[in-house]
Amino acid sequence: MKSFMITCALIVALVATSCTSTTDPTPTDTAPNQQLIVEGTTGDYSVKLYADKPLTTGYNELTAQVQKKGAAFRNVSMIVRCEVDTYGLVFDAPFEQAIDVPDETGTLKCALIFHMSSDVGWTVVVSLHDNESSADVEIRLPVKVAEANNTQTVPSVKMGDMVFVLNKSTWSVGMNECDLLVYVQKSGEDFKPMPDAQLTVNPTMPSMGHGSNGNVDPVHVTGANYRTTVNLIMSGEWNIEFSFSDGIARRFIHFPIMVP
Repeated sequence: MKSFMITCALIVALVATSCTSTTDPTPTDTAPNQQLIVEGTTGDYSVKLYADKPLTTGYNELTAQVQKKGAAFRNVSMIVRCEVDTYGLVFDAPFEQAIDVPDETGTLKCALIFHMSSDVGWTVVVSLHDNESSADVEIRLPVKVAEANNTQTVPSVKMGDMVFVLNKSTWSVGMNECDLLVYVQKSGEDFKPMPDAQLTVNPTMPSMGHGSNGNVDPVHVTGANYRTTVNLIMSGEWNIEFSFSDGIARRFIHFPIMVP
């Protein structure tokens, strides 16, 4: 009888352990190991955005954390995007987000692509849908965006507004692999990755009157991302020129960089 009771107790313990392991972990209030960029609250809901560095023009990776009534909240769907108000005209900007629900830590990874700098005018818009109460909430977070000289916007009658982002911050003498992000926005639509741009690259050194050999034209990798390699043969100021056809004419964009 005693051994039977022990056996039953073990079975109950195993079942309890099995049930516990399939339950979604409760998100914690622990902040990511990043800088707090901005936070805001609407009603019972609050959002904090973290990043490795202050926001600049170009590609910015962010971590979003949601709270409801002061506690970490995971049962929510969310979209993080950005918009800029210039003299009363509001424009969207590209954004990237693989999923719309927080992970087991209660955080969500996303990216915002700012195509101009501004001390005022930029707003991060976080749209939340509470999957428990079905409530929809929008939290608007004004942010500052510093200039990094890494974005160009090209309007095209045929293709729409195009945004180019040179996604590299440090350069060195020799071969430099870097990414170029290309987004396009047609009238009335969101920005979308442009996977079929035919691009060439030509780095030059204006002060010395020469360029370089051995450069590799951009090749599409995935989404908006193209990979290119430029040969920077000496220290100083360089100009990286990309060219493409918009279906009407050949267009050129330039990124000034400094090689230490």
